[in-house]
Amino acid sequence: MTPPLTPADAGTGGTASGGGSAAPSPRPGPPRPLGESIRRAREAGLRLMNAHLTLLKAELAVTGREIGLIIGLAVAALSLALLMIGLIYTGTWLFLGEWLFGSLGWGVLHGTLFTVAIIVPIGLDLGGGWMGAWGRGLLIGLGLTVVLSLLFGSNLLRNSAVAAGDQLAPSLALEPALLPTLVGLIAGLLIVGLALFILGLRVGDAFRMLVLGAVVGAIVGAILGSVMFDWAGAIAVALTFGLVAWIGFTIYLAVKRGFDPGARYDPLVPRESIAAIEGTKGFLVKQLERQRRKVMGR
Repeated sequence: MTPPLTPADAGTGGTASGGGSAAPSPRPGPPRPLGESIRRAREAGLRLMNAHLTLLKAELAVTGREIGLIIGLAVAALSLALLMIGLIYTGTWLFLGEWLFGSLGWGVLHGTLFTVAIIVPIGLDLGGGWMGAWGRGLLIGLGLTVVLSLLFGSNLLRNSAVAAGDQLAPSLALEPALLPTLVGLIAGLLIVGLALFILGLRVGDAFRMLVLGAVVGAIVGAILGSVMFDWAGAIAVALTFGLVAWIGFTIYLAVKRGFDPGARYDPLVPRESIAAIEGTKGFLVKQLERQRRKVMGR
């Protein structure tokens, strides 16, 4: 019968079967200093961060090249589209000038004047001008175009100027060929100048309207007294005067009414937001002052 284990046998790892002893478990070494552990942890963190940054840089390089390619393609497409629009716009005017009036020059002139007439209301809007001036200028230009087309195309005034020149030739020592031009110049100066002078009396700017009418009437009268028009040429010249009148009267009426940039841009100021911010600021200042008095009162 095997005797029971004694405390000595249990302490030395003895067994009841033969007195064999188990291998002692290894003891841990001395603990590392805290500073070295922190240093190693920091180095490991830096290596991990550098690895992430390296990966991010590589991905951003690829993304940057692709974004640059996309932007370049978009800019190229937009540039080509703008060139196409400009080509269509310019080509349309050139085509109309050649088709309707027999010359590309008319297309260039009319296209330029029409473009200026479209730019003018944009300038009026940006400057706070009266936009109604553009519409009234358009009506004046259309009316003038129609009237001048009929006058030029009928050659009525040219024939009248020639007849008047023939009657004045015996009493004036001038070249007979110049007499119709002179008659047309004087007649246009008087008629148009007087008409615009009467209009100026109504709008309150008689002298300027008289001068304008005299200049325009003299030019138109000289042309009417000198040139024989076919209908295409008559409409081309009349359209030129109509476009110029559209632009000129639009600017004149807008300047006369005056510009008010403040009225144009004041509604764009976020006044309610500014007022709300000021109210919040005042509330916070009061709260801070209240807290400061409480702290100072203790």
